[in-house]
Amino acid sequence: MMIITQKITSLAYEIHDGMFRKDEELTPSQRCLAVRRMPSLLEYLSYNCNFMGILAGPLCSYKDYITFIEGRSYQPTQSEANGKEEIKYEKTDPSPNVRSMTFAANSYIVIA
Repeated sequence: MMIITQKITSLAYEIHDGMFRKDEELTPSQRCLAVRRMPSLLEYLSYNCNFMGILAGPLCSYKDYITFIEGRSYQPTQSEANGKEEIKYEKTDPSPNVRSMTFAANSYIVIA
């Protein structure tokens, strides 16, 4: 119950930071975690009722959870140019698609 309470509270602050506060008022970490759109009911329930929220911890941010669920592996890098902070995302994990297709093709050849 405590993890779910922390998730609900942290999501409320992340939504408030993303939708109701100006970027100039936020710290770099708040800008990185700010949620810019209201999550759908399915997204909200899946975030609160996933394995880490029901049976274990630790608390993870909503943006990290959605990025993981959507399959967008990322490594945030921050750079400042002309006084503006930009956050760029770089892919860090290799795609398993080529390896899976090779395995499937080899399995088909062995079976046939």
